[in-house]
Amino acid sequence: MNDVIVELFHNTSTDEGGAPVGVLHGYRPEHALTRVFTCLLRPPAADAAGIAQRVFDLSAGRPWDDDEALALAYSLRADRPLASGDVVRVFGDWLTCGGGRGWRELGARPALADTEVEERDVFVAVSALKAGDIVTAIGGAVPRSPIRVQGIVPRRSYGSRSDMVTIWEIHSRAMGEPPVFVHELGHVTISPVAARLIELAEDHELDANILDAVVGECHSREESEIYDGGFEAAIPYLIGQLGATEVETRLFSAAGWDSSTT
Repeated sequence: MNDVIVELFHNTSTDEGGAPVGVLHGYRPEHALTRVFTCLLRPPAADAAGIAQRVFDLSAGRPWDDDEALALAYSLRADRPLASGDVVRVFGDWLTCGGGRGWRELGARPALADTEVEERDVFVAVSALKAGDIVTAIGGAVPRSPIRVQGIVPRRSYGSRSDMVTIWEIHSRAMGEPPVFVHELGHVTISPVAARLIELAEDHELDANILDAVVGECHSREESEIYDGGFEAAIPYLIGQLGATEVETRLFSAAGWDSSTT
């Protein structure tokens, strides 16, 4: 099964007394939702309900074997676990938590901003990285330039209590770049849409600096590594500045493609 990106939303509606109506009555179409976390699972569970339960458990501090790093990342960014009335988006489906009644699929898309999940950077456990991923942050820290993963290597190390822990060594495809070391409970942020556009450009053997003029419109420091950095530097940067849809349009225009047929 392919990788799956999961979005977690808190139900933030309250009644006149400030009580959370989602917890009391479950999700209703008029309720307000706030996206609190987006993650990528490798490999996912068998179906949408199973994946929803998996992220519910990690939000509650009961992570499955491969999800400890994501549970930690969630705890640093969300002020509470998922609860009755909250919503999860998986496989393009919307499911709401029914407390002890399991998961119920929504009949219609919630009233929400139309930003597609693919445009968003997502959290992933460092142990789940694979070749071609574009790393835009490591534990919340932004690297000097995005890292295009060549591969990861586990290294054993002794912890503070003489217990063995794994330190992951991330290797970049960029020549001369030293590896980056991340603890086994570490998480990284990747950009799936940047990886897709980079692969698209390389498959068509485009000039690696074809987007430099677009970078120049957004960035004033010519000494920056973004200039002459090729697709691996330009595309993630431009997605942050212009959005993925606009970057794809600019890439097609620079290449002389018809976006309706490419």
